[in-house]
Amino acid sequence: ENLQVYSNEIYLFGSRRGHGESIWSIKQRIGYISSELQNRHPHNQTALDIVCTGYYGTMGLFRRCPDEKVQIAKEWMDILGIASLTGEFFGRLSHGQKQLVLIARAMVKAPLLLILDEPCDGLDMANRKKIMDLLDLIGRHSGISLLYVPNQDDEMLSSITHVLQIKSGKISVCTPN
Repeated sequence: ENLQVYSNEIYLFGSRRGHGESIWSIKQRIGYISSELQNRHPHNQTALDIVCTGYYGTMGLFRRCPDEKVQIAKEWMDILGIASLTGEFFGRLSHGQKQLVLIARAMVKAPLLLILDEPCDGLDMANRKKIMDLLDLIGRHSGISLLYVPNQDDEMLSSITHVLQIKSGKISVCTPN
């Protein structure tokens, strides 16, 4: 925890920090995507199970997901073009398919903030374009704020409005070109 939170007014999703929020209520409003997460999920669970873990913030599904939540998970998989993978084991999916499953996992809980840590890392051009187009759509047409860390400079989303750059230890904030 950063000590600055004790000497400054910090607001999380419209509420002042320290007024009854729990780490779990905060986590419920944040979606997170990183290719590093691919290695943390059980490879013997289905893609649908992995998407459903997004509701619980776990690395594996340890309880039965209610039917209405399963339906939303399936809808996200359909939106991402991976509905045919619902019964496939996560460990047997390609890198790109796993990334799409993890995006569906992040989106099922309708987060207010979506943190994207190099979401296109290791993807072929077709899946890279598909993911970038989807993230741009989310950034433009939803109430979700994106915190996006691209792997390469040419992966900047057109929906990004502010860029924080760190070069030679100096921090600058600018608008994209």
